[in-house]
Amino acid sequence: MPSSSVARQTYLSSKITSLLENEQAHVLSHYKRLIRFFNYSNPTQLTTCILKWLYQLLSKQSKYLILDGTTWEAGDKYIHLLTLCIVYKNVAVPIYWKQLNKKGGHSSQEDRKLLFAEALKIFQLSGMILVADGEFIGENWFRYLTDNQIDFVVRVSKNLL
Repeated sequence: MPSSSVARQTYLSSKITSLLENEQAHVLSHYKRLIRFFNYSNPTQLTTCILKWLYQLLSKQSKYLILDGTTWEAGDKYIHLLTLCIVYKNVAVPIYWKQLNKKGGHSSQEDRKLLFAEALKIFQLSGMILVADGEFIGENWFRYLTDNQIDFVVRVSKNLL
């Protein structure tokens, strides 16, 4: 890719011309289209649109979801995320996440239900199969999944009834 800003603009605009298969439009028109795309006024809405598109694409290939927690270190702070992924070719692709406002790494049943309530507004999750580790247990949680027609496989200890 060219190094100067003007050269990069022309390069990207010319690539849009070939992607859109519209050789008649002026390069400047494509450049303005790119500017409008990246200056989107609501980045959360843009991210949601991209994740929704990704989910629609991948859910045709997979019926498995994974729920897991992850912790990221940012300087002297720790960021705890509860993450929902779709499995595609043995890779967990994040489609939705929520930051947990607690010091510990585990989520509560209410945290999980809130994450899924928000995700269900965006994604059609009924009919999917959720795979989760033993930390994601609870009678209310399992009932919530069943009520929303989400099958689940959760590892539990031998002595759990």
